[in-house]
Amino acid sequence: MTHDEGNFILRGWHVFAAFVAFFGVILVANIALVTTAARSFPGEEASKAYARGLDYNAVLKAERAEAALGWRVENVISREGGIVRIQLEISDPYGEPLRELGVSGRLKHPAAHRADVELEFAQIGRAVFEARAEIDPGAWILEFDAETAAGARIDRRERLFIE
Repeated sequence: MTHDEGNFILRGWHVFAAFVAFFGVILVANIALVTTAARSFPGEEASKAYARGLDYNAVLKAERAEAALGWRVENVISREGGIVRIQLEISDPYGEPLRELGVSGRLKHPAAHRADVELEFAQIGRAVFEARAEIDPGAWILEFDAETAAGARIDRRERLFIE
């Protein structure tokens, strides 16, 4: 096939080069997108999910034991500048404060696990525990657990939107 205006002759190697260039661009774009996606979110919501799934009966038993405790948890989230203050009020089913609790927790970013923050809770009232963290506004997951000296324990997880 020829084109007479510019004396250009389309040869087989031109078609092959265009073909390779086209699919090369597609391949490079796919590699870049897959690499970016894998680095930004590894796709693992819970660590050791398979092992936890195998032991799911123990998970259900722990959830039933936690529900039987009847503990009530109220949280207050406030922001002062770049610092977020998380207050947890933990009481028994009758509204009485629980004593001698150990509380620990973390704020997890749903997409960027590198942004996760460990929280250090301090008791500031009879049943009130507070932690502070410097985080960006947006969607977060608050995970915390509270345990008595006798071993009674609750684990909670809730989604938050922090402005």
